[in-house]
Amino acid sequence: MARSRRSSTRLLPLGEIAQGEAQLDLVGARAAALVEAAGLELPLLDCWVLPFDAFDEAVETLLPPAHDPASLLRVIHRPRGLERAARARDRLLSAPLPSLSDELFAFWHEVEPMAEWGLALRASPSLADDSVAATAGLSVIRVGVRGPEQLEHAVREIWASVVHEDALRYLRAQRVRELEMAVLLQPLPPIRARGVMLTRDPLHGPRRVEQPGAGIELRLVAVRVASAAFGLGSPVHDGVAAQDLVRFAPDGRMLERRIVAKEHRLVVGERGPRAVPVAARKATRPALSQDSIEQLAGVAQQLDDAGRAQRDVEFVVAQGGGVRIADIRRSHGLGYPEGGSPTTVWSRAGLGESLSGVPSPLTWSLVDAFSRKGLEEAFGALGCKLPRNATLFTRVHGRFYFNLSALVPAVAHVPGIDPAALLDLVHDGSSDVLAGQFELKRRRASLARLPVTAARLFAQQSRLADDLSRFEREATQQQAWLAEMDLAILPDDSLITTLRETYQFFERTAELMLGCTLATLAAHIGLKTVLSRSTPVEAERLAQAITAGVGELASAAPGVALAHVTAITRRDPDAARLLGEHKVQRLAELSEGPARRAFSQFIEAYGDRALRESELMMPRWSQDPGPLFAMVAAGLGAAPIDPEERLSRARVRADGEMAAVDARVPYVEKALVRAFVARWRVLARLRERMRVAMARTLNMLRIVALDVDRRMRRIDPALPEAAAFFCTFDELLSAVGRSRADLGPIIRMRRAAYHRDAAAGDPPETFVGAPPTVSLPPVGSSVLHGVACGSGTVTGRARLVGTRGAGAADLEPGEILVLRSPDVGLSPLFMMSAGVIAELGGPLSHGGVVAREYGVPAVVGVRGLAATVRNGERLRVDGDRGVVERLDA
Repeated sequence: MARSRRSSTRLLPLGEIAQGEAQLDLVGARAAALVEAAGLELPLLDCWVLPFDAFDEAVETLLPPAHDPASLLRVIHRPRGLERAARARDRLLSAPLPSLSDELFAFWHEVEPMAEWGLALRASPSLADDSVAATAGLSVIRVGVRGPEQLEHAVREIWASVVHEDALRYLRAQRVRELEMAVLLQPLPPIRARGVMLTRDPLHGPRRVEQPGAGIELRLVAVRVASAAFGLGSPVHDGVAAQDLVRFAPDGRMLERRIVAKEHRLVVGERGPRAVPVAARKATRPALSQDSIEQLAGVAQQLDDAGRAQRDVEFVVAQGGGVRIADIRRSHGLGYPEGGSPTTVWSRAGLGESLSGVPSPLTWSLVDAFSRKGLEEAFGALGCKLPRNATLFTRVHGRFYFNLSALVPAVAHVPGIDPAALLDLVHDGSSDVLAGQFELKRRRASLARLPVTAARLFAQQSRLADDLSRFEREATQQQAWLAEMDLAILPDDSLITTLRETYQFFERTAELMLGCTLATLAAHIGLKTVLSRSTPVEAERLAQAITAGVGELASAAPGVALAHVTAITRRDPDAARLLGEHKVQRLAELSEGPARRAFSQFIEAYGDRALRESELMMPRWSQDPGPLFAMVAAGLGAAPIDPEERLSRARVRADGEMAAVDARVPYVEKALVRAFVARWRVLARLRERMRVAMARTLNMLRIVALDVDRRMRRIDPALPEAAAFFCTFDELLSAVGRSRADLGPIIRMRRAAYHRDAAAGDPPETFVGAPPTVSLPPVGSSVLHGVACGSGTVTGRARLVGTRGAGAADLEPGEILVLRSPDVGLSPLFMMSAGVIAELGGPLSHGGVVAREYGVPAVVGVRGLAATVRNGERLRVDGDRGVVERLDA
């Protein structure tokens, strides 16, 4: 029987809510900010608020005792708290609440004529600081919501975010004791553009601007910043959304503009939001007209005149051209990551390559359990001490970040090493600012102390080489032992033992990997420290140039081997035709012949490798050879490659650079340079051997985890595939133990958080204190700056390839490979391309080292690259200066 339509009893129109701080106790800070904006007569979207009392009723009616947010905040750090939170989330999402259903049914039919693009729903939690809400994952938005059923589900999703594990853990650490949630409901007209305006430029501050009609008179004014895209925005791809960026004066005059290719826009159809292509001729048109910018300038001025501090204003531009405010965020900047403070420097530099995007909970639990012990031992081998009780790793919106404030000062204990030189590897263009944050002054190398470091590295190199040789013998035995085992017939107790032993082997692998990595880093900084005495400007470039051409580099071997596979496939016409037509996804689809045998041998040797291979959830090449077929297809379209000649040429170039250095530096420095180069080359070989060992160990863990996953889903068929990767390691053990925990609600909660974080854009690679609520890309779009990573200059057309290999098969001869991350799993493409550029990564990243080994011009750490460069445009890549020029811009 159809429900009767009746008036809502609790949904409040925004205009009926009185102003004042007391409203924080009724509707939350988000709604209160819009109430204030309504009082200033700013142009707002129509808005209704479902206040706290509706949430409170749901909590009281649906949740068992001790499952309310206040109780969960007290116990979330304990196992029973996690289980209660997961159960509470399930009930908030699904348990019947007739009063809510009736109210939302009536509301939808009242506003349906106004909501051509459905409704936007926004969370308004009982937190005064929006930066705290954002870091806790409580800034939830749902757009394009249509119909009573979707509306009720969206409200429940926003309520359920309150009892997410991540939110509760973070807020408990922030000493929050209670939590409520209101919901904003906004009918959406057809939208031309959507964006965010910052009423103060957080990067540049006030600026002197020429006054109209006053000749050359300059006046110091606040600069406004706005980013925007067509429709409801550009979809996030590999952590990036394409958005225009505009800086403008208070009167609306344009100061700077960055227009990018917005190839897709989000629109709302009958089935909800979807991404639709934008015609090529329209993709580079500005998302904001001058009239819209002037309207935004007026909004910012009204907020200034009312004495409001800096605000983040989310706005939409209706099809008719009018600007409407959808949200105003009040950020006090207190949303520090757990374990941080206002001065803590957090960075993903170096991590973005290995673990780009959001790691699965299983991957995170392995790293988190090992990080403290492993880093202490690895730093201790260099004579460093880490500060006690410091948080070394954390997650920000699901991404890994490490604590530079704890790690950089520790490097100061290495004799003769300039710790400020480490910050040059944090390639966001602010190493001098960060040096000031650490109160570090660049110092001239101490020749008396550097030999101590060189000798210490020599001793560590010998020890690591011996440890690695023993480890590799044991690794071969461990791998053979697991391969011979039929996990499917093992009793549960035996599988638990296998899982524990495999994890212990992972710990040993990670320990050696960290030791090799930090020793290689120390050798690079030591070399650069010596070079900076004579050639301070070129020290980084020379350090890279004279250490290239390492030889026998394990991470370079797959690219060399795949080049040989491509050459063999070229001589197998049937296989070449099928691969060229992109018709092969499985090895069995290739007929018996030279190509199939070559692929089989490659997979036998390198089947443990993968794209994003540090992520346990990613299939290995032995399980999904699709990326290999795509890379070979690209190679078939290019001229034949002699990989050995490429490697030899890189070593010859490095020897020439070394001879030039010998000719210009004094004898003592020359001896130190040669000592550090020798150490670096040996340590780099060890590090890349450990990278291969780590890939094999992670694959062994993945194999066991997949068997646990099969058993979990046999017991609980409702669990989704790959459920095991949303458990921690300890939870995997309990999943097959005698007293099995009910992991279903926890897995559902973790999957929701994972997809929420993956759908959001990446935070900045490095930041101080709290992550900004809005990440601003650089304005300049014709010349992009990064870190030189492979010498040489080359011009070619751009070919974008995603982190999962999308676009790899389309790489054509002479093209520049454009990547989000210089993933070593994509390195076979490096040899086929004219040059490589990447938004993430550093000169010592595995992918960067491989690019130098292949002799490919490369630039990494190019901010704004993924949202700026488009397929087919001409680029000039200068791998010596770290510059990318967009010749068609």
